[in-house]
Amino acid sequence: MSRHSTLMLSIVLLGPGLSVDWMAIDSWRGDVETHTVRAHPPEQNPPSKGDATSIPRAAARPDRRRADIDTGWALIQRGDYRGAIQTFNKAKDGSSQDPRVFLGLGLSHYRLAQFDPAIENLKRALRLDGALEQAHTLLGDVAFMRDQLANAVRHYESALTLNPNDVSIQDGLFSVRRAQQFEAGFARIVTPHFIVKCHEAQRMGLKGLADRLEGLYERIGERLQHRPKEKIIVVLYSDGVFQEFTDSPSWAGGLFDGKIHLAVRRVLHASSEADATLAHEYAHALVHRLAGGRAPTWLDEGLALYFEGRTPSWSDTILDRPQTELTPLHALHGSFLSLPPREATLAYAESLSATRVLIHRYGWSRVRRLLETLAQTDEFSAAFETALKEPYHVFEASWAAAQRHRSL
Repeated sequence: MSRHSTLMLSIVLLGPGLSVDWMAIDSWRGDVETHTVRAHPPEQNPPSKGDATSIPRAAARPDRRRADIDTGWALIQRGDYRGAIQTFNKAKDGSSQDPRVFLGLGLSHYRLAQFDPAIENLKRALRLDGALEQAHTLLGDVAFMRDQLANAVRHYESALTLNPNDVSIQDGLFSVRRAQQFEAGFARIVTPHFIVKCHEAQRMGLKGLADRLEGLYERIGERLQHRPKEKIIVVLYSDGVFQEFTDSPSWAGGLFDGKIHLAVRRVLHASSEADATLAHEYAHALVHRLAGGRAPTWLDEGLALYFEGRTPSWSDTILDRPQTELTPLHALHGSFLSLPPREATLAYAESLSATRVLIHRYGWSRVRRLLETLAQTDEFSAAFETALKEPYHVFEASWAAAQRHRSL
């Protein structure tokens, strides 16, 4: 699962190529690819020492510098991380000894998946105030995302020493140690854009799989005009271990939670099904980075199904069934997990159909703009109208009307 303000967990079914997304609660570290559920939304709990989006208190300072720092933290809370970076850099000129500035810079860069500047600023914050357990925790997150598990353990343990009652830090440490346990003895191969890991017995197949992932990096990246700089971790498990580690049902063969987890038998050897699974999961990873984890499920799944290679005939066949009643798109923003099988199948078909219409109507450049706009706001309707210059409800109504007309 994931430690960001909107959790995206995608499970690829072993059945007709569908997937299920689990959405979870807000958490202070925000929307970059991480790995465990945070169960303490800042809006529900009073700010604590472990809440890095609450504005750290500091001694009195000149009003202008303090205003800039407070503005930077307010921008973080609104999701404007680039604006926060600009504001903190301005404040840094007059507050070079204020750890709040560097903690804010580190957190903002982290949420944009800019890990090198995040590390630099978080380490500087710790040099100024060694008691900032938030900085240790963020450094643990970054280390985990870079597959530096021992380093992640060291930072989480340091954070727990400073704040032993923080459940989110305990969860982070548990997740890393669990990964160490399950991945003990794994082989790994490092490519320009991926770190791929599997049991030593499957090492011979890693190079071919990594090459296929690099091909997807180029193909999907070209379409969305986005190629992440940070390497993406891909971990392969035997079927039983995959189910145990991911706590997913027996029909699941792939999962994205910031890292890509896959059942090895599904993807190790090249086939159309294996390539579809890899494309589906990599599409989730790319959409998550572009949208900061805030894409509604119908759009995230629709893009994953599109890049997987699902055809219009697949969704049309489902949508044209007798007595089919469409679910409004605005009701498909959250998890599909609790839907009964028939409704879940319909939800995925609607997702692909609506996404194809979106692409046809607006083009790929504006679809990417929509995803990037989502990274700055939780309000999908506002992001839709800002990026596409049309109200969301108008698009939704026209798509639904076209579907009803086509099925007559």
